[in-house]
Amino acid sequence: VAASVKMANGSQIFNSPIIFNATANSVTSSLPTLTTTDLTSIAQTSAISGGNITNAGSSPVLARGVCWSTTMIPTNADNHTNDGVGNGIFTSNVTGLIANTTYHVRAFATNSSGTSYGSEKIFTTISSTARTGVTVAGGNGSGTALNQITPFYVCVDASGSVYVSDPFYPSERIQKWIPGSISGTTVAGGIGSGSLSTQLYNPLGVFVDALGNIFIADAENDRIQKWTPGATSGVTVAGGNGDGSAANQFSFPNCIWVDNVGNIYVTDVENNRVQKWAPGATSGVTVAGGHGAGSAANQFNSPEGICVDGGGNIYVVDVTNNRVQKWAPGATSGVTVAGGHGAGSAANQFNSPQGIWIDGTGSIYVADGNNRIQKWLPGASSGITVAGGNGSGSASNQFGGAGVCLDGAGNIYIADAANNRIQKWPPY
Repeated sequence: VAASVKMANGSQIFNSPIIFNATANSVTSSLPTLTTTDLTSIAQTSAISGGNITNAGSSPVLARGVCWSTTMIPTNADNHTNDGVGNGIFTSNVTGLIANTTYHVRAFATNSSGTSYGSEKIFTTISSTARTGVTVAGGNGSGTALNQITPFYVCVDASGSVYVSDPFYPSERIQKWIPGSISGTTVAGGIGSGSLSTQLYNPLGVFVDALGNIFIADAENDRIQKWTPGATSGVTVAGGNGDGSAANQFSFPNCIWVDNVGNIYVTDVENNRVQKWAPGATSGVTVAGGHGAGSAANQFNSPEGICVDGGGNIYVVDVTNNRVQKWAPGATSGVTVAGGHGAGSAANQFNSPQGIWIDGTGSIYVADGNNRIQKWLPGASSGITVAGGNGSGSASNQFGGAGVCLDGAGNIYIADAANNRIQKWPPY
């Protein structure tokens, strides 16, 4: 730019030019930068969230808080808090909520250039109805009688019959309890510890397919046994080649899942891997883990509970890392979809979780060592207690155990080893 003067004779005189560079006005870079805090202290009508403003933008933050709605992408035109000014960490009390309702939450910060938002968090408030379970199997102390069990895992078939792994010596059996029965029937094992086809030795995981075939993780025999309906002995369909890390071996198989085409997925605990055995295969393929014990995304540290969704995604309870890892088909590493925040009892934590189940909506249910079942919605940053959470004990709202499964109606079945029973809780 240069100033000029026009003379009487028509000539122009220019002063020395001033040179500058024009820059585009970036509204986005002028806005605050922030994150949304995970939800905690979730109750029937309230919860706690907040945010962390790491950069105020081009001008000071004039307003901040969290906003929420029952629909995605809430803004400060929706329900919101007002939590002061300035950048840094702030806490927000989210109130006026409705029990048993799913909400979407974002932190927001406003300066003179506009408003920006943190990432979206999803949570569900606690039901207003007091939740308890009813005993549908066992409840008669430990022992080997047909009305007694010390359950580890549980599975339910389409008719509502409950299959229970009763692994501890001298039971070493799978028990089937039909709806309304006062005692179970031994449908596999039950004739002492051993490696014969009629025997089991510490049977842990149990899975029943649509045809009524029972698949059992026979842990101490390092094999998976298949018992057809009414059979008096089982057939080895995976492993059975001793304790080891070869593709045809296991080292303490814990839990199993069988997909709709008959592929068998096994958590191979001491090898820290998941093995997939195709129908009729003589060896398995490692589809998750297998890189030693650790907490990296491609590792496990004691993988136990497992389930597989309709898309072939594998969900594994990584016990010592207090997390659930999701492995997509063909993936070389997993993604944490629940937990992963250390051991604890907060809504986003576990304490040595074990069993897992997935429902038709993609929500996962995890048996947590805090004597509770936690439900994590897809994409959620914390879980909801849908059963238990009332400490250890034998009351109808208490339990202590590893296994969980759901039936087609959404009822939750819990292997309550501490009280020698299976508890059935209503859908959440």
